[in-house]
Amino acid sequence: MFDAQKHWEDHRGENFDIGMKLMKLVPSLQAFDQTHDLGDVIFDCGAGVFSISTYLKRHDRKRVAIDLYELRSNDEVLSVKLDLENLLSPPTREVKQVCAKIRQFTGRTETIEQADTLIFSEVLNYIDFERVLKTAKKYLRPGGYIVIINMAGRGDEDAFSEKKPENNAHLKSVVESLFTIKEEVFYSQTQGESGLVMTIASNTNNPACFDCAPLNR
Repeated sequence: MFDAQKHWEDHRGENFDIGMKLMKLVPSLQAFDQTHDLGDVIFDCGAGVFSISTYLKRHDRKRVAIDLYELRSNDEVLSVKLDLENLLSPPTREVKQVCAKIRQFTGRTETIEQADTLIFSEVLNYIDFERVLKTAKKYLRPGGYIVIINMAGRGDEDAFSEKKPENNAHLKSVVESLFTIKEEVFYSQTQGESGLVMTIASNTNNPACFDCAPLNR
């Protein structure tokens, strides 16, 4: 059985496209934030050591870094350990416990577990991406945004999920079935859809979020 956590222990800290992120994706994401406002609470799913949400800092913004590792937290960012493959509906005990931590960190008392923005950065090739996106949608407030940074087929092929996107067109079709695409960023315009590296979409027709109430003791 593939041990995802052990695998990423071997690769922790490695990042193949830091230069591209800094030069192309970060400015595009910051510009979108300025014109559309990504909100007060951002869930960075698969944040890793080099988290792109770091470049979305704001004094009144809370960021939740979700990864296989629990890194250092502070007043601006809460680090929680969660394997995205365990993001199921209805939620597991583990997910409910994570929701409780997020609830305490954000201070929200009504739609506590719902983020203003979800970010999935270079993780969809490694998980059952369609199921995870469908479940993750329930954590995103109506009108909120989802940011997907992913190139189908790029990364560590030995760790790829059998249920990864077949190609960028496959990923886009799933995203369009769940969200409304607002902006796309391409690594190279000459590559067409195969060069798509970042998609920003809004959450419309959002179903009611399932219960993430604290567990009974």
